[in-house]
Amino acid sequence: MDAGEWTLADGATLRELVPDNDTAVVLVADPGDCFGCSAAVGEWATRRATGEVRLYLILTREPTAAERKQLAAFRMPVAGILARSALPRRFQSMEYLFVGGIPVMAVTLRTGRSSSTVVKWARTRDQASR
Repeated sequence: MDAGEWTLADGATLRELVPDNDTAVVLVADPGDCFGCSAAVGEWATRRATGEVRLYLILTREPTAAERKQLAAFRMPVAGILARSALPRRFQSMEYLFVGGIPVMAVTLRTGRSSSTVVKWARTRDQASR
């Protein structure tokens, strides 16, 4: 099963988040990992705020009260929570590039910076669709 078929708690799939004519980065992360990878998440939040990329943050579980405060500090809205049944057995927080609802690239969420490869592809695909 590819990541686009993963089901969110509300019944939607990741594929349904990204419209058919759109390119976006989908971060799928455990809320605790978001802060271990705070440099990467902060960089993605900045890219989202400037309109450089469309970004959706999907969490693997409901965040704790403390994690919600940290997410608010990043100004990073949560687009959804994965359904428990959707999680692969050995899950790592990942950056996915979705083009037209289809995941075309996946990179492990890094503890340092966001993936320049994913950013480059997202920009290229987005400009080509305009």
